[in-house]
Amino acid sequence: MLRSLLSALALPAALLSLAAMTSCDRPTDVELANRDRIFLYGNSTEPQGLDPHKVSGVPESKILSALFEGLVADSPTSDTEMLPGAAARWTSNPESTEWTFFLQPEGKWSDGKPVTAHDFTFAYERMLSPDLGAKYAEMLYFIENAEAYNKTKLGHILCLNDPDIPIIREVLEEVNFSGDKEIKDPEEGSMDELRARGLDNLTLEELETIYEAPRERFIFPDALTTDQIHAILDRLIAYHKAGKPDLWEKARVGVEAIDDYTLRIRCRESVPFLPSITRHYTWFAVPKHAVLEHSQAETRKAKMTDKSNRWTVEGNIVSNGPFQLKDWQFNNFIEVTRNPHYWDAENVWLDGMKFIPIGNPYTEIRAYESGQLHTTNSCPAELVPVMKEKMPDQLRQEPYVGALFLRANTTVKPLDDPRVREALTLAIDRTAITENLLYGHRPAQSFTPPIGDYQPDPVLVTNIERANQLLDDAGFADRNSFPQLKFLIASRESSRTLAEAVQAMWSKNLGIDVSIENKEWSSYISSTHKMDFEIALSGWIGDYLDPTTFLNMWIEGGGNNNTGWASKEYEALLKKAAHEGDAAKRLDLLRQAERVMMSESPVIPISWYARNYLLHPSVKGWNALLLDNHPYKAIRLTDDAQPAASK
Repeated sequence: MLRSLLSALALPAALLSLAAMTSCDRPTDVELANRDRIFLYGNSTEPQGLDPHKVSGVPESKILSALFEGLVADSPTSDTEMLPGAAARWTSNPESTEWTFFLQPEGKWSDGKPVTAHDFTFAYERMLSPDLGAKYAEMLYFIENAEAYNKTKLGHILCLNDPDIPIIREVLEEVNFSGDKEIKDPEEGSMDELRARGLDNLTLEELETIYEAPRERFIFPDALTTDQIHAILDRLIAYHKAGKPDLWEKARVGVEAIDDYTLRIRCRESVPFLPSITRHYTWFAVPKHAVLEHSQAETRKAKMTDKSNRWTVEGNIVSNGPFQLKDWQFNNFIEVTRNPHYWDAENVWLDGMKFIPIGNPYTEIRAYESGQLHTTNSCPAELVPVMKEKMPDQLRQEPYVGALFLRANTTVKPLDDPRVREALTLAIDRTAITENLLYGHRPAQSFTPPIGDYQPDPVLVTNIERANQLLDDAGFADRNSFPQLKFLIASRESSRTLAEAVQAMWSKNLGIDVSIENKEWSSYISSTHKMDFEIALSGWIGDYLDPTTFLNMWIEGGGNNNTGWASKEYEALLKKAAHEGDAAKRLDLLRQAERVMMSESPVIPISWYARNYLLHPSVKGWNALLLDNHPYKAIRLTDDAQPAASK
């Protein structure tokens, strides 16, 4: 079945021999770029934007890494080595719950203004502000009280954080603030409906009604007196009557500018790997002065969270990385040039970079062969044998901490039934897919790939008989009654090929019909965030080398969850792991949490990534890295010859 799918790819492969023809009389783009010290980067697709707080994709991260720099910088040779970035050095307490970063005294934005600790606190407040709606806000949940502020957890902020409330913490934690998800389909207006939503999510009128007769209209812990219940409700009611003000100050989020060049971060638990996390773009500072300047809103908070803020457009954007934005030609290229104000400018060899969005991987390979790119985003799996023969020294095959999977929208029928989701999972032959379509990938045995000492339980198998029995049990013994599934993919040829393989497997093994819906990247991202899909082909690259970079995605309300799935048991295990000091016990708790998730199949893993791509021989200072985070300031270009196929 998969071999017949591969035959459709023969034409693009054959075209490669024609695409490599270039004039011997004219220098290629790469040759000219080598002379001008410009790195030509194949970046797969047009970015959603350049605001570190509004994007969530890999293509955007590659550009942001040129424009901005976090507290800690990436090493060109090691995923685990941490180099000075915006911070010259950092320290922590023995428990790794409090970190202090000492900023570069000569650190400047690209407009020459100093980078200060206040830019970082502003950035973290902005990233976590509920009104901004940042999809990647959970990356900052390691910070004390960050999650409570981002999710407007009123009970946590107004009661648990209030030292003056006359209730012990253990009792307060038993109060139903966030809602009881075990209550299904409650009658509207009933006590069950109020309990299902929780006190945090009730209206002023509902809270006032409960206040009049709290025990009759809501369920509170027996240990609470009526006066104590009123103390809780008083705080919630006052918040609503005040017009639902911003709660940043009351939340006591654990970030503080000690002075202009000293930043302190308090964590909700021991986070010994916090410095490595700050390399991620969600932790980058943004220029407070530029963000406030380019908004038409009236107040500081409104300017901060203004979704139409134009601070990142060409001519306005200010950045603190080795490069600054020079030109943005939509769907053509983004060009960056050297930032003269960068604190380590003397060690930046490149004079600039061009990020070229080429969504079709075959077109990208042709561009590389014709001397238009220094590196490709990928090399299609079926072309790997061809490239191995044609240019073995330029084909890079490297391990990559990532997972390819399908998201299931668990809020729509029939995918709201875990039996249906499990059936879909069991009906996929991952070995056939990886051997025939995803060269170098490994069949996924769970969601999280092995990371260091973390080995997930190998729970994924192919079992057609069991899959069909599950569909029968779910009420679809007559397969004609099973609705057509819509399968969302991004506009890439390789995505369609994989989707067609899964489509064929489900048709053959389960007798169900699947239609494939193709959207360009920004529309695809929008649809997944809005839950406007049924099945969506997805991928996730680890942001740091710890299993939580994969497991924390699936917390309720997480900006990258996008499945509608949540589990109290799952989150309780994650929380327990976060407070476990023994490394082996911590990993076992994370493994248990993953088993819970996999048992309910909100995601359907396909493979664990490997990176296949092409790299020009003139590129130096580029090394194999598990996270694929290459610091551009380490790159050098030589005058080596064109790729052999182009001669």
